[in-house]
Amino acid sequence: MKSTCKVYEENGIEYMFNHKKLLMHMNKKKHDSLLAGEKITKQTIMGDLSEKLFVSHEAVKNWMYGYNGPSEIEQVKSLGDYFGIDYHELLDSEETNMEGKNKAINMTIDPQAYCTKERVRVIFQRMVDFFDAARINYHALGRGKNESEEAFKGRCEIAKLELRGKLNSVDKEIKYSALDIPSDFYSMLEGYVWYDMIDNIDLATGIVQSDYDPDDEYADYYDELKGYFDDNYEERYMKELKNLFSDYIVD
Repeated sequence: MKSTCKVYEENGIEYMFNHKKLLMHMNKKKHDSLLAGEKITKQTIMGDLSEKLFVSHEAVKNWMYGYNGPSEIEQVKSLGDYFGIDYHELLDSEETNMEGKNKAINMTIDPQAYCTKERVRVIFQRMVDFFDAARINYHALGRGKNESEEAFKGRCEIAKLELRGKLNSVDKEIKYSALDIPSDFYSMLEGYVWYDMIDNIDLATGIVQSDYDPDDEYADYYDELKGYFDDNYEERYMKELKNLFSDYIVD
């Protein structure tokens, strides 16, 4: 069972460490490194943070998965420095949570005061397109499971490029719409992109690369997860998206 989140007080405001935001920025750093032609894994990032903050690997892992948070606010500031962000992006405040709830209420009453129907629908459709492409690529790669390892890896890389392109399209649309949608909704969308959607790229292309062993080989595990996307598309992914947009979709 996960322990109570670490609480920090700053200028009379209480903040809680948000492990999902930490994972979001770790995934984003991995993704940006791939676009730059480099290879950074979570293992590498964990090692960097362990060395920079003088804590154990296990401590960083616990922060990642929400078992606890950094022991003091200075460590949170160091995390912010490492990712090149304001450290408050790794925290939630009670004030922020209440503001988000109030915006959701106002959105129901007057949706056009916070965002346009077009912006919301376009972002939603781009996300659906991503999962559609993930499912198609997953099955296409599965049908070629008996080909040579070299050929399979080549097709995986092509599939990954397509999915990264669609992920970037979602991210750009969210940033383009930043002035038209509520700030809390914007944060929710960015978090979903970099915490949940990005992991589907490896899954959908049939590639398994352990976060804790960067020397792992690429693996086609189509047989192990046969039908995964068929079983989860409507039941999980579409339900997740509808829940994410539930307060903001305008019929």
